[in-house]
Amino acid sequence: MWFDRDAFIDEFYIYPQHRGRGIGTETLAFIEDACLALGVRALHLEVDLKNPDAQRLYHRVGYQRHDRFLMTKDVGDCSRSIGWVEE
Repeated sequence: MWFDRDAFIDEFYIYPQHRGRGIGTETLAFIEDACLALGVRALHLEVDLKNPDAQRLYHRVGYQRHDRFLMTKDVGDCSRSIGWVEE
């Protein structure tokens, strides 16, 4: 049995010419159904603070702001060593 599984949506984008047709709402519902089937209990998404249209959509379908914010560190620089041992 799974407990407290989370999923994240990042870089969700609808081309401007396709917006306002319910595609975003339907896609989010599809993702939520998939999460339920997989035992995911919380679905998080990242939204740009400067994108009020997307924020309205997410709020309308039930996403809520909370007292935390996403922090990111780029760890893509493979030239530095952090003590991993290769076998």
